[in-house]
Amino acid sequence: LLTIGVPSVIICADRHEIEFAQFLEKKKLVINLGFGKKITQKNIRESIYKLQNNFNLRNQLHFNSIKTFDGKGVDRTGKLIIEKYLELLKYEKIVK
Repeated sequence: LLTIGVPSVIICADRHEIEFAQFLEKKKLVINLGFGKKITQKNIRESIYKLQNNFNLRNQLHFNSIKTFDGKGVDRTGKLIIEKYLELLKYEKIVK
């Protein structure tokens, strides 16, 4: 959603996600509620209400995210995988 600029409220489902969520929040890309087990329905409701009723916040999250993410990460990752695979094939031919 960030690649298309959708303002987002995120909840970490696993502890390993917390650091990245904090990074996104620090860059003003999302509203981070933290680790799911510690979040109340009231926290969720208040965050959504805040986002819904604050045009400037939505606008800031939108522009920061489209400025940060170009949406081409899958293409770049795919190209890297193919390059590494072709290198591996060349190496196998040399070794054999």
